[in-house]
Amino acid sequence: MKRRTFLGLLLLAPALQAGAEPAFLERSRQLTGFHDLDESRARRIEKQLRSEGFAVDAWLTGHDRATEEAALNLWYQELSWRCLGRPRPGRCDPAWM
Repeated sequence: MKRRTFLGLLLLAPALQAGAEPAFLERSRQLTGFHDLDESRARRIEKQLRSEGFAVDAWLTGHDRATEEAALNLWYQELSWRCLGRPRPGRCDPAWM
């Protein structure tokens, strides 16, 4: 009985969390002050920070200034391209226009 309940909760967990914002996205919104940041860009920036060796998990708990500065710099680049109304270098995605 316990095992069946546990498995049921595991299956329901993604559905229950679907309404919750990812931690990186929420922290980025707090950092930048922009509340219309989208999840796909946040995932890409998070992946880039992790690949460059930044302590993203420590930053999410508020304990890593270097990661915060790197995240702010990447969001600044992201938002400046969006505000200029032209695609990022090397991309021709109309969604960026």
